[in-house]
Amino acid sequence: MLSRAFLVVSLITVGEAFLAPATTTTSSSPSTTTRMMIDPTTVTTAAAEAAAAAEFVPDTGDIMQTVAISLVLGGGLIPALISANGAMFKALSGRKGYIPEGEEPGPEVETYENYDPNNTFDPTMADPKNIKYREYVIDSGATGPELPSSNLLFAADAIPIADIVAVLGRINDKESLTDWRDLPSTRRGTFSGPNPPMWLPRKAFKVQIRKNKFLGWPSDPKTGLPVGGEDLKRAEEKRVAKKDALIGDAALDAVFDSWTGGASVVTPDKVEAGLSKVKPSGNEVDLNAFVGTAVGGRANTAFAALTFVVIQGIVFASLFVRPLVQSLTGTDLFTGYLS
Repeated sequence: MLSRAFLVVSLITVGEAFLAPATTTTSSSPSTTTRMMIDPTTVTTAAAEAAAAAEFVPDTGDIMQTVAISLVLGGGLIPALISANGAMFKALSGRKGYIPEGEEPGPEVETYENYDPNNTFDPTMADPKNIKYREYVIDSGATGPELPSSNLLFAADAIPIADIVAVLGRINDKESLTDWRDLPSTRRGTFSGPNPPMWLPRKAFKVQIRKNKFLGWPSDPKTGLPVGGEDLKRAEEKRVAKKDALIGDAALDAVFDSWTGGASVVTPDKVEAGLSKVKPSGNEVDLNAFVGTAVGGRANTAFAALTFVVIQGIVFASLFVRPLVQSLTGTDLFTGYLS
């Protein structure tokens, strides 16, 4: 404590010329000498703080009380935050809905065997024929280049352009995805107004796309050429056009997230707005527009995650770090910020 007080006083003495707001000028020759004068209140305040820090004696009772409060609050808060952060980072960069080989799905994972018909939002869950469409596909076997700027989507796996074509080539309009007015969400609870909540879950979207018929290889609206080029079309069209063609989940997630920004359900207005930018007419796909909407949607998710992390830091500093440091040293870390 004494050494810190001595250091503060020394810094004030040495730094006199840099701290003062006032100046006086003396001219005794053609050259001019400027002298900086320090505000006396600055010296007084700093000296008082240094003296208080030097004289501070930690109180064992205060320390024990702070530790006890931290344990009580942290005992419930920290495990919950660890779980929430794990889920958040998994959603950002992990494989959504992926269950490693050999592992059983947890009780929170909805399957054909455990789903509740009266408590599901998934319109595809009741049909056992849809089970195969739910299997997670890491690699579809697609060849050719990857989606430009796909590294900004935080995908766990590669996103080939051919897989994006396989998805968008199976969508004509929003009605290609589901019967929006017959979704389970429209029958849940009570609502007022002409439009009930119409929520299509991510997994139901994947099932429907994999079942949809391929409408043909889309062309670029600006050039009229096949999306990805003639060579890619020749190499991949036969594969992606097949019934039940393999489509990577990373590509399906990229399309879904371009509408939702990372949410687990999508609404018809979101689909319509997204398709209006990416599929301006007929079987045309503006790949650059799709990349922009996909990256923009992912950026919203990343910003929300960053905000969540910052809020956690402020809460932990306020509840745990600040009182502990104050009880040990007598120093308030947030002086000047929260006062």
